[in-house]
Amino acid sequence: MSEPPLTTQAVASTTASIVTSLNMVKPQDEAMKTDQPYGFSTPMIVRVGAEQHPFVINQDVLTRSSDYFKTGLKECWTPKDETEIRTLTLQHAGLKSFNIYADWLHSRVVYTQAKDTNKNSESYVLLSRCYALGDLLLDVDFKDTITDAFVC
Repeated sequence: MSEPPLTTQAVASTTASIVTSLNMVKPQDEAMKTDQPYGFSTPMIVRVGAEQHPFVINQDVLTRSSDYFKTGLKECWTPKDETEIRTLTLQHAGLKSFNIYADWLHSRVVYTQAKDTNKNSESYVLLSRCYALGDLLLDVDFKDTITDAFVC
């Protein structure tokens, strides 16, 4: 016996039940917990160092663990024009250390060079600068990760 051909409606219905059963579909109200459409975060530009190198990072990522960014992005610091992208400048931050911080914000992992026993090596100096950046940004979680990197 051959099975009856599948109709578009039958396929759509089956797909909808599979997706719903996997809990991949949620009510729209859950997705819209912010003022942004569809729950997307507002992009920010963080200009780093004397070169003012731009890093574009979502606001919710920046404020997840840094009290500096939580304070800096309060309502009183919003731009006058709502279409303008918020920009913060970290003139005294190093480009390499902020790049490590930006990577850590997304992955929660700090990648270091191969184990080097020389405490004066470039990797230890960079980790020290990262720790100082974490202190400047008031990010205890990042500082803890950097401390763990020193030990490992």
